Amino acid sequence: MSTTTNTRSWLQRLKEESWEAELLVSTVAIFGTFKSFDLIDSFTNTLINWLPDAYYYVVYFIMFFGYIGLSILNGMFLIHFVLRAYWIGLVGLSSVFPNYSLEDSAYSKIYTKKILAVLPNPKESIEKVDNLCSVIFSVGFTLLFLYVFFSITSTVYTFLFYWLSSYVPTWVLWIPIGIILAMLILQIFFSAIASQKRYAGNEKLQNWNLKLVLFTSKVTMGPLYKNILEVSMLFGSNYKKKKGMIGLVLLYVLFGIIICVIRIQDTPLLYLINTEKYFVSQRVQPFYYQENNVDSGLLLQPELNKLLQDKSTMSVFIPVFAHQRKVYREECDSKDNTTNTKEKRNYVDCYKQHYAIFLDDTKVATDYLIEEHAKTNQLGMRVFIPLDSVSRGLHQLKIQKKGENPRDWEIPFYIEK
Repeated sequence: MSTTTNTRSWLQRLKEESWEAELLVSTVAIFGTFKSFDLIDSFTNTLINWLPDAYYYVVYFIMFFGYIGLSILNGMFLIHFVLRAYWIGLVGLSSVFPNYSLEDSAYSKIYTKKILAVLPNPKESIEKVDNLCSVIFSVGFTLLFLYVFFSITSTVYTFLFYWLSSYVPTWVLWIPIGIILAMLILQIFFSAIASQKRYAGNEKLQNWNLKLVLFTSKVTMGPLYKNILEVSMLFGSNYKKKKGMIGLVLLYVLFGIIICVIRIQDTPLLYLINTEKYFVSQRVQPFYYQENNVDSGLLLQPELNKLLQDKSTMSVFIPVFAHQRKVYREECDSKDNTTNTKEKRNYVDCYKQHYAIFLDDTKVATDYLIEEHAKTNQLGMRVFIPLDSVSRGLHQLKIQKKGENPRDWEIPFYIEK
């Protein structure tokens, strides 16, 4: 037997037995992608804490791409699991009933004959579902590799941009991004022209298109560019033969986007583009009160000890993000050159001068402590507000943040005494 025949036999045997590994990996992948959403939420909280507000839209783009990627993967693996389970059922059933039977049908021959003309052949269905499952599996993991590389490189560059912006003009740091975007646009332009029939034989144009594709792929896909190009070329080079399958994959991508839109509603990601939700509110927002933040990974707004107050003192925790603390301490150090180590260590005066507390529109004197939040481990200020002279009923606490990005939080509460 020739080597070519042995290779084909091995590949065919591997294809026939691969469904077991696919089903196992697909199950693990579904669980993994669901858990990865929590990792993105946690990472988003870290970026919110460490990066200034000016970077929030960049962070949103990076994290949103991550949600899209994971949602598409999640959708694909869910569909793969369902289709592969359906395929197993078809294979098992076909082993008992290899094909439709006209003679043994429980229905009339006329009805059976007419409906069989509409239904697909079981063997063809088995092959189509098997092929579709294999395609979904390969595309899913290709997208996973692409997403991981993009997320890591873009996050690293964002932190480098933030760190270097103190030493290098900002426009210089935008140059690498501009070059990459220009090359991507140029590549799309060349690819659109090179794919036309009248330029198919133009060797010079095709060579330039190849160089641009390889360059942009290396930059955007990193060391995995050959593997990702391999999968895309398998699709592209068989496009005319499998147009319907490619269309189905695009449909699965749309399904993933729908999952993303639903999943993203209860995440810290929306804070990056809609901070208004977390301040200047007349309504009772659940995240303003401690009892509702048991599962919170990061406080994005002040937290009142409770909605119903029954004691003479009310406490509020005001989170101070890491990038805010850096600015406050630099301002404090530049104004005070003394060697008072206690004041330098606590920085409470540096923090509190950026906040004002109002009770029913009247500014009140309060006591502050620097505290690490028990649940989220955030550093911030614990503010104590006396309620001895405040009457029973509904009141409003207003916390005003001053500085470069001023904000107002309006938190309603009720005194029961």
